[in-house]
Order: sequence, then structure tokens, then C-alpha cells
Amino acid sequence: EWRVDHYQSLSQEVFYGRWGGDKALPTNPPVAEGTMHSLVLGDLTEDVHPRIRHVENLFGDPVWIEQLAGGSSLMQFEFGHMPGSDFGFNRWQYDGRSFWPLANGISLDTRLRWQATMGDITTADSSLLWQKLEFLGGPGSLPALYNKSLIGNRLVLVNTELRMNLNMLSTIFHSPDAALVIFNDFATIGLAANGDGMFSGYGMSGISSILY
Repeated sequence: EWRVDHYQSLSQEVFYGRWGGDKALPTNPPVAEGTMHSLVLGDLTEDVHPRIRHVENLFGDPVWIEQLAGGSSLMQFEFGHMPGSDFGFNRWQYDGRSFWPLANGISLDTRLRWQATMGDITTADSSLLWQKLEFLGGPGSLPALYNKSLIGNRLVLVNTELRMNLNMLSTIFHSPDAALVIFNDFATIGLAANGDGMFSGYGMSGISSILY
């Protein structure tokens, strides 16, 4: 697809949150303003389906359980060095998800996300190209960190979830897809310089540098 986007910042109107006791909200940074022309090539494949079965739980009671099976993947290349664009960048992105039923009522779900934004990620006034960068922290990335507390243009993120269907423990739950979830999240993020390759600049300096 061919994209023509115009970016303009809006002023922040809300500074305090009502939930959790009048806490101050983080500053909403301005985006890099201007017109962006880019060519996007992508491939999306999806083969995910629910698997519903009537089985006996751990105590021999007949129950219905539902588990997802299959996987999906998104691979996308965005080329931003285009005529008439105020920005010059290339962005490479992959997001793959797999859903594996290991046994009746026990599933392992995984997600791998990789992104590299290359080229000039600053504007004429040396501000960052916020709208093409990656953030870590909060739901969907590393829930234990504050929302969007880390920023970079190189990212590797792995999310894993081990799910146990609650109907396998007792018939009182009456829901075929209610589950107890044990999750682990791992990531590394870095802010690479202009000219660095897509496989450098991730901030990796051994196991201790991996966020989890």
C-alpha cells in the first residue's frame, strides 16, 4: 500500500487521573510534525481456530473445554525515503503468534515481536520521530513496567502464557474458556544511531540486559 500521512500534535488537556488517587499523568510527548510518504509491503497469514472438546476433568466429571490452536504472523516492510516526504526512514517489523494445546485443558501461547526502524529518526529540529518508534511497558509488552516507560528503535519482545482451563479443576466455573494463566515476558530495546544495521543496537550486553 502507498501511504500519505500528515502528522500534527495536539496539546495535552488531562494531567491528573481519577483512579488510584489524583495521580499525575505522564507527559504526552509531541509527535514529529509533517507529511510522511511511505511504501508498505506486507504479508499476513492467519490460521487460528478454537478447539472445543467434551472431556473428563481431573475428578472424572464431564466438562466442555475450549482451546485456541494454530498461529498467525505479520511481516511488514515500510520504506519512508519517498519523494515529497518530510522524513526519511525504513521500518522492518515482524509479529508472530502461536497457540499450542499441550493436553486437554493445558495450552502454551507464545508471541514474538521484532522491529527495527532505520535511517533518520530525527526531524529538522532534532526531535525524535515518535510515531515510528517502539515503547516497552504496560499491557501488551512488559506489564510489570510503567506504561511506555522505555523507548527505542530496536526491539525484540517475547511473551509466553501457560493456560490451564478452570473446568479441568471443577465444574462450578461453567465456562469452557475460563483459564488460570501463568505468563512470562522477556524483551530488549535500544536506541541505535543512524547508519547502524538492522541487527545491531538492541542494547544486548549479556543475559543481565534482558528485561523480564
